[in-house]
Amino acid sequence: MTATQTRADFSAMHERMQWYVDEEILACCETVVMSGTEVVDHQRFGYMDLETKQPLREDAIYRMFSNTKIVTSVAAMMLYEEGKFSIDDPISRFLPKFSPRSNTST
Repeated sequence: MTATQTRADFSAMHERMQWYVDEEILACCETVVMSGTEVVDHQRFGYMDLETKQPLREDAIYRMFSNTKIVTSVAAMMLYEEGKFSIDDPISRFLPKFSPRSNTST
């Protein structure tokens, strides 16, 4: 994955990701920052194997756990950017059962 040139500085993010590896919080991680469909930053940190210190490879396969909140948050941010909702919209606009007028009896 090749990143295109950008003026944005991602060094703080890179330093923090490396810190997670250095502090042994994570064995490895990979970051990708995109603008639309364009990759503007891509970095790998850490190791495939902690014992041998084999660097994380480009073709690494990850096991991901508990990412529902991450995926949902990103999806919500994308919808917000598209103007599909406002931060001030009542939740009942999307979940009618949360409307004060909804029937609460079961």
